[in-house]
Amino acid sequence: MLPFFALQLPVVLPVLVVTTVVGGRDARVLPAVDLPEWRRMLGRIVPFSVAVVLSILYFRIAQIMVSLLSSPTQTGYFGVGFRVLDTVTTIPGLLAASALPVLARSARDDAKRFAYVSRRLAESMMSGGFGLALAVFLGAGFAVDVVAGPAFEPAVDVLRILSIALLGTFVLSARGYALLALDRLRAVLVCNALAFAVVVGAGVPLIHAMGARGAAIALVAAELTLAVGYEVALSATRPEVRMPIGFVVRVVAAALAASLLATVLSLPSIIAAIVGVAAYAAALLALGVVPTELLEALRRRARPPATGTGT
Repeated sequence: MLPFFALQLPVVLPVLVVTTVVGGRDARVLPAVDLPEWRRMLGRIVPFSVAVVLSILYFRIAQIMVSLLSSPTQTGYFGVGFRVLDTVTTIPGLLAASALPVLARSARDDAKRFAYVSRRLAESMMSGGFGLALAVFLGAGFAVDVVAGPAFEPAVDVLRILSIALLGTFVLSARGYALLALDRLRAVLVCNALAFAVVVGAGVPLIHAMGARGAAIALVAAELTLAVGYEVALSATRPEVRMPIGFVVRVVAAALAASLLATVLSLPSIIAAIVGVAAYAAALLALGVVPTELLEALRRRARPPATGTGT
């Protein structure tokens, strides 16, 4: 790996020189030696940096653990399911990140607006998480066939278990950015450390007993633990940001009804996923769960632009 990282030096150094030339005097600023300020910055940077490292480790260490504690066959089954999960877990982060500027500004200036935005964001992300988890669960057979082929049929069950992790991924994305906006970095660190402990502590016995499925269960447990940890850390001091119980119940009911419908119909995997997601969306609309802001935005896009008739 040394040549790979060393290659950055001959790239970065010329860019640094060009930057100082183009930027003029304002770009030629040396770091100021201010030890109290450095300590203050490190007090904020270090917990967040460690939390980021732990968030990467706990999510990926299950792959390493199953390779060490189980057979190569089980490692392959888990690897297929994990690859599909890893691909779709980029979606919630991208969606929630767009709200960070609003969260950060309102956290500083307007507590009421922060509560409204963070609650609405969490509700939207939970609705989306159930929908994507439903799609992956019902479409697991199709996804495994595309990624690895019919020989990896046992990976379908692994992927179905892993799809449950998406419920936590979407919620923790929303709550994580809310904690970041509030500068609750130590809470983020503690929650990620707890998730890491869960995946390691639960993973060892589960992988020994169940192989790839045990690793999937351990990863789901860690992801849900992190989501619950973020929720508790945020709502303990800001109870106004909690999602209403009635909302959660309606989302769960919509997902269960849609999954039951798609399962009873005994459709092919990809068709079941499409039907299930469509039924879930219809159930959300029927139960009044879809945020009014989203419905209004969709109506504005569907409404034809007004044309002037003035002379």
